[in-house]
Amino acid sequence: MLISEMVRSDCELVDIAPDGRKWVMKHRMYKENGEIAAEMIYRGAWFDLKVRKVAAPPKEVFELMNSLNKAYHEEEKS
Repeated sequence: MLISEMVRSDCELVDIAPDGRKWVMKHRMYKENGEIAAEMIYRGAWFDLKVRKVAAPPKEVFELMNSLNKAYHEEEKS
């Protein structure tokens, strides 16, 4: 990949805990020709700063993230 080359990236929610506290995301970077240049997989968690512990996200955020997870797994089946 050249420094002046245009790239495209995407992000997928691969997995999420039943309560949404922890998740796994995948990012891919694509070259101009569509070839994958890089792939990153990482784990994350919501952290409540008041109680200083991993905690479930707000209901609206969890529902949004969970819908992304369902979409990913439905696409994976087809």
